[in-house]
Amino acid sequence: MAGQTPTPPRIVVVGSCMLDLIAQVESAPGPGETVLGQRLDTHPGGKGFNQAIAAVRLGCAVELVARVGNDEPRSLFLETLDRDGVGRAHVSVDADHGTGTSLIVVDAHGENRIVATPRANLALTPAHVAEASESLASAGALLLSFEVPLDALTAAVALAGPETLVCLNAAPAQPIPDDLAARLDVLIVNEIEAAALTGAAVESIDAALRAADRLRALVRRAAVVTLGEQGAVFAAAGASGHLSAFETDVRDTTGAGDAFCAALAFALATGYAIQNAVGLANAAGSLATRTPGAAPAMPTADAVLTLAGAP
Repeated sequence: MAGQTPTPPRIVVVGSCMLDLIAQVESAPGPGETVLGQRLDTHPGGKGFNQAIAAVRLGCAVELVARVGNDEPRSLFLETLDRDGVGRAHVSVDADHGTGTSLIVVDAHGENRIVATPRANLALTPAHVAEASESLASAGALLLSFEVPLDALTAAVALAGPETLVCLNAAPAQPIPDDLAARLDVLIVNEIEAAALTGAAVESIDAALRAADRLRALVRRAAVVTLGEQGAVFAAAGASGHLSAFETDVRDTTGAGDAFCAALAFALATGYAIQNAVGLANAAGSLATRTPGAAPAMPTADAVLTLAGAP
């Protein structure tokens, strides 16, 4: 049931900027194997950057807190943020490290393999985050991910307002410190990250539901496990379940998780119930797989709401 687009929240994203070098191949190489690529594309990316672009295309007012290098890719990031309307007053330049870079191999089925080298992202400090304290205190939602140092994320949650919805995309997977977990409202992971955090394999929907239930205990509101073409599961107070993915012509899964995270934060901060919010996020993730690249594939609010049939 399509309806009027709800008023979107203000979102602050604390995360990474990574220059994506994307090689399209028929099949990914195995150990010691060399394959010929069909094309090579370069796009601005990184979890923080992608989530910021996704959120602004959903209609949110967005500010990004991040770090780039004093090099040629810096201009590409700043120009793209300006073009999409993401606030970049707190995207600072590091003179000692280059802009982060991700090497991405995408096969004929749209599946990817990624090596992310953070570089300047690792120089994001609590002091840089503190410069955005006013924005953090008044944000409707705060989106975090693990491609920047933990102390920067901990500083961000300490500065967030009491009503700010705090969402962590725990990727790449690593233990979540207690002082960070204590302020988290929503935890978002894929099946690999869920397995790393729970110590149990996630190889079925039932296993994913069990993982989500265990992860729910770490946060204040909900845990969500994304399952690619099988959709996502969620666990929240008094509610849990599985929502199937939307059928789509997959060209590249890079950035689909970032679209999912931004849409989930948008929906929950807007007031959607958890099940409806996950459905909206599934729609955003599915739409993001239809276009090569990450940031270029982030969908608009109209497209997401139409596909989801959201109220």
